[in-house]
Amino acid sequence: MTDHYDVIVAGGGSAGCVIASRLAEDPKRKVLLLEAGPDPQPIPETVVDAEKATNLLLESPYIVMYPTKRNYDSSEFYSLAGRIMGGGSSVNMMSIPRPIKADMDTWSAQGNPDWSWEEILPVLKRIEADQDFPQSPIHGDHGPIYVKRKHVFDAQLSAPEQALLKAVTLLELPRFDDQNEPNPCGIAPTARNIKDGKRQSSAVAYLGPARARRNLKIIGDAQVISLMFKGNQAEGVRYRIDGNEHTATADKVVLSASTQPQRTKSCSAPVCIIHRRFSCSRASARPLRSSAMEFLSCMRSKASVKTIKIIQW
Repeated sequence: MTDHYDVIVAGGGSAGCVIASRLAEDPKRKVLLLEAGPDPQPIPETVVDAEKATNLLLESPYIVMYPTKRNYDSSEFYSLAGRIMGGGSSVNMMSIPRPIKADMDTWSAQGNPDWSWEEILPVLKRIEADQDFPQSPIHGDHGPIYVKRKHVFDAQLSAPEQALLKAVTLLELPRFDDQNEPNPCGIAPTARNIKDGKRQSSAVAYLGPARARRNLKIIGDAQVISLMFKGNQAEGVRYRIDGNEHTATADKVVLSASTQPQRTKSCSAPVCIIHRRFSCSRASARPLRSSAMEFLSCMRSKASVKTIKIIQW
């Protein structure tokens, strides 16, 4: 028997947990959340304990490395993804930098007005409970994600930290207190989503309080293998658990799965938000990403000092 839902969220990563939690705030809305990775309860100590982040990356079964080709020279590198409820937020190093205002305004100028800094700032504020800047007009203090900076400039620092500050001083880069100001430049303490030594992933901060809602069904170890269509309209998903195929239908289908090649090649649809009131062609030559972005965090070294924009520690 195929179960029917108001909304199916395919992918329980950083965004998927938030989406499912927020949608299920309406008790009349029936929501299904599917995650390819496990949903262990309680969450393993290697995931919860912020001090074990390095062990988590190197030793845990919750990390997947996808061989991926670079567009410009076809060379191969391995892209890391979290394969557990909470996705990357459950396995990353718990730094929580904001996007830069200049980038957001560039996206807006290219035809995505909803992604301007002015439009996104209220959302960023609602996400966080910033412990260091609770009264700041650009920060929130009542959101589900606990934000705290481990370092301050006048604290006693370790030898490597002192060496970093000395090097930055020699480069004549400024110091500032908040890496999440609109257009940061220089060196600043890193904002982190750690509370009482524990990781505050989206699976903890958003999905955790929502688990008791009777209108939200959460299934882990459920690999979505394809979308179900009626004509050009999505009406459900097929997913696999322990080798057995299952189906579920919905008025709306939200694809919040990884855009890694292995994941998207197994789906017979573009990566987008699809529901019955909008047509979405399966024959599209490229993924449809209506006002959707994938954020990548990148650290790189350059010979020229002019290329240095911000240093976090």
